[in-house]
Amino acid sequence: MDCNTSKRAEKGGLIVARQIYILPPMVANLIAAGEVIERPASVVKELLENSLDAKARRIQIDIEKGGLQLIRVRDDGMGMIKEDLALAPERHATSKIQTARDLEMITTLGFRGEALASIDSIAHLSITSLAEEEQTAWKLYRAPDKLEYTIEPAAHPRGTTVEVSELFCYAPVRRKFLRSEKTEYLALEDMVKRVMLSTFDVGFILRHNQRLVAQVRAGKSELEQDKRLVAVCGNPFLKNALRLDSSYEGMQLWGWLGLPTFNRSQSDLQYIYVNGRVVKDKILSHAIRSAYLDSIEEGRYPCYVLYLTIAPEVIDVNVHPTKQEVRFTDSRLVHEWLAMTLRNALQDALSVKIAVDAIPWPVENASPETTLPAAGSNKSLATCTPQFNTPQFNTQRTLYSPTVLNLESNNSQSTDTILGVFYQQYALLKRDEQLGWLDLQTLYHKNVYNKALRAWQGEPLKAQWLLLPQTYPFSGCDATSRLLMQKKLSALGIFFDWEEGMLTVRQLPALLKDCLNSAVFTAFLAASLADADNHAPWLSALIDHMTLPVDYFKKMGLEGVHRLWLEAGQLLDAERCIRWIGIEDVKRESIYEDLVSV
Repeated sequence: MDCNTSKRAEKGGLIVARQIYILPPMVANLIAAGEVIERPASVVKELLENSLDAKARRIQIDIEKGGLQLIRVRDDGMGMIKEDLALAPERHATSKIQTARDLEMITTLGFRGEALASIDSIAHLSITSLAEEEQTAWKLYRAPDKLEYTIEPAAHPRGTTVEVSELFCYAPVRRKFLRSEKTEYLALEDMVKRVMLSTFDVGFILRHNQRLVAQVRAGKSELEQDKRLVAVCGNPFLKNALRLDSSYEGMQLWGWLGLPTFNRSQSDLQYIYVNGRVVKDKILSHAIRSAYLDSIEEGRYPCYVLYLTIAPEVIDVNVHPTKQEVRFTDSRLVHEWLAMTLRNALQDALSVKIAVDAIPWPVENASPETTLPAAGSNKSLATCTPQFNTPQFNTQRTLYSPTVLNLESNNSQSTDTILGVFYQQYALLKRDEQLGWLDLQTLYHKNVYNKALRAWQGEPLKAQWLLLPQTYPFSGCDATSRLLMQKKLSALGIFFDWEEGMLTVRQLPALLKDCLNSAVFTAFLAASLADADNHAPWLSALIDHMTLPVDYFKKMGLEGVHRLWLEAGQLLDAERCIRWIGIEDVKRESIYEDLVSV
């Protein structure tokens, strides 16, 4: 007989079946376990958080068969007295909070009191613990066929050991959905690595099938931190990362930010922590991704280890069963500050400055004083590699399938053909029987200058409101200076707000969308104050301090580069941006066959 229909109630002389009843504790625990315990890695995460909350300074993790057979976590934390140990596996039993108000100021990793109860409902659980004030350690366990727990004396040093064996033995249907032993272990190992990076004053030992996998010592010095970073992320990451430490409005962001050139095909080297808690938050991830947006190709992922410290009362960590998500009271402020801080740190580290006086032409690797091969030279076009002020950039050429673009234009340049974009900033251009290196950076700068000049003279630039405003640190600007800046910048279609050292740009012309940075506004203001009536100095300041993403012209594509070439030719002497070489001298080179069919 169905359990629902077995429980009946009398109403108005009629017998009706009851529809609502209290779930047995074991069933309720299994439901909770489904939310908290997804795989062996989930168990390890919960146990490690308990150890860290217990102020452990050394934690040892022993794993058998990927965690399916055994998970043992031993720590040297505070331990538990006998009375507390008896309550530990009960649902919602916790030492972390006592009142509803405590939920507004959570400073511990765990607080719900569901982890041990959930684990106990799907596996064999035993806990052995010794508190500092007790002389005897106690062990709690439950026999497979019993409902009551057994507590007995045991031998154990100060701290706690939790053993979880035969995972999902009480929920066999869940075990069917687990992956192979190797896959489950790799997920578990990744979780342990994330916890290892969450706190540097705790030592960790990880063993799998009685084999030592990882061991890191406790230490807060920069040297010890670097050693742990190498142990978890590898030495290449440390060599290609910059340390940062920034504070604003009670928030602190510190850690390691991988350079854009050090990127990966998957997001396996991305670690973000909020108040020491491992999180996967959409707001934070989007802010970090936006900081790298202009410097990493699509489909590649940046690498970082970042720590955000923020007042506990302005975040809510009680929004997800596994506590991997957080909610901010002012998510917009956090997002904008994080994105701005990381963007500026990357710009400062890479010194990406595209100036008119930058090295204008490719030169040969062997000698920085040698220019491109002239007509009649026996040097190979394929061996000419540009030198950059920023050598960390990849200087390998980017070759596109050559396409003759028949764009409608009255300019004589419309018959030119862009054969390819090379070395991030040069295009190879074909005109009749000549080839020429086209300096795209200089061309772009001159194009911006001429358009800005025409806008100042009364031909406004087409601007657009930004869905996500761009923010820049900017100080030392009084009301008079701001009015002067706004008057000049509004002519270019730039509208901004300024408050408490932060400049927020809300409207931009598409031409300048990817070019601005803090240095632009600082130099712009200085030039404007020096000569308020002359437009040349502040237009030059704008151009000299503009930046462009590393792969800007690559993403623009052949058609976009050709349009830039035609457009610039209508505004300036574009021929000055070309270095011509004879096509007959390079026809015999293999690179020419790759570029164009004669």
